[in-house]
Amino acid sequence: MPVVIVAIVFGTLLLIIKMGLEYGKQKMLSKRDSSGSSLRVSELEAMIESAVSDAIEPLVARVDELESEKLLATSRDLLLEEGDRVGESTSSSSPAEKVTS
Repeated sequence: MPVVIVAIVFGTLLLIIKMGLEYGKQKMLSKRDSSGSSLRVSELEAMIESAVSDAIEPLVARVDELESEKLLATSRDLLLEEGDRVGESTSSSSPAEKVTS
C-alpha cells in the first residue's frame, strides 16, 4: 500500500514538471514566432486591397460591357421608330429630329 502512494505522488510530481516544461517551451516558441512573422496594418490592408481588386477585375469589365450594350440598345430604340429595322430608312427625318420629337 505505501508503494502505491509513493508511486502516485511521484507520478503527480513528474506530470507537474512535464506540464511546466511544455508551457515554457510553448511560450518561448510563441515569442520567437510572433516577433519575426508579424505584419503591419498597412501591409495587411495593401494585401487585402490587392486581392480584392484582382478578384473583382473581371466583374468590373463585364459590368462595363453590359452597360455599353444597354446604352447601345437604348440609343437604337430612341433613334428608330416603331416598325423600323436597323439599316432601313423609311422616313426622311434625321435621327436628331427623331430624338427631339
